[in-house]
Amino acid sequence: LSTSEEIDGVVLLGVDALYGPRSGNLDKKRTDLWVSNRFLAKKVKDLNDRLMREEDLQKRKKKFYWGASVSPNRKDWEEEMEFVLKDPCGVLMKWIPSVQHINLRDRKHKEYYESLARNHMPLLCHVGPEYSFPEGIREKRRDDFRFLDKPLECGVTVIAAHCATPVFPIDKNETAEFGAFMRSANSGGKIRLWGDTSAFSLLTRIPILEEILETFPPEWLVHGSDFPIPIEGRVHVPGLTHGVSWEEYQQIRNTENLLDKDVMI
Repeated sequence: LSTSEEIDGVVLLGVDALYGPRSGNLDKKRTDLWVSNRFLAKKVKDLNDRLMREEDLQKRKKKFYWGASVSPNRKDWEEEMEFVLKDPCGVLMKWIPSVQHINLRDRKHKEYYESLARNHMPLLCHVGPEYSFPEGIREKRRDDFRFLDKPLECGVTVIAAHCATPVFPIDKNETAEFGAFMRSANSGGKIRLWGDTSAFSLLTRIPILEEILETFPPEWLVHGSDFPIPIEGRVHVPGLTHGVSWEEYQQIRNTENLLDKDVMI
């Protein structure tokens, strides 16, 4: 972040553990990754303190934020949510339904959704294929973008990670269907459902970039890198990646900062 010429702030994402949907108890055996809110809050504070000690004024203006992750299956979700809301650097809630065994349409989550809406806390939710975690592959049915209807009904502002786009050619391409879902959600004049651009720089998404550009209005998108998922610059050659010129290709290749490289792509 400190060497980036394109980015002033970064949101680091937590991942809550897997809690049994029925028991509400921690399931360590099936937890693929756990980045706790307390760990992340402290890490972000330490990083911001480090930035404030920089001699360069421009570096001191940059800032880290954190995306909390509180499973609604936890027995103590209200207490954990309160911890998140007290920290002004906690700016969103992050879920991966398949990995965390979250049923987005479960009626018992209504109070949780209402809490997010009341506190203006956006929900960044993974939708579409998930290949980074074993549970994501086993429980992929949970990552259907259509299930976002429930938090939206409760007034939650939702960010759909990756715009529900496929990762590999073997995945079903529902870009058009998700585009229609977004148009319906945003039909009232207010943007309630956003998409993000995370991992759009992957080689495997090049074939659908033109469709993405035609489907999603840019004002409905927020930038995400999906870092440390690889940011591939060399593959975006003119004639392969939609609209890239040789001059832009050289600029992408010559940019060392990976986050800046992703912005350029």
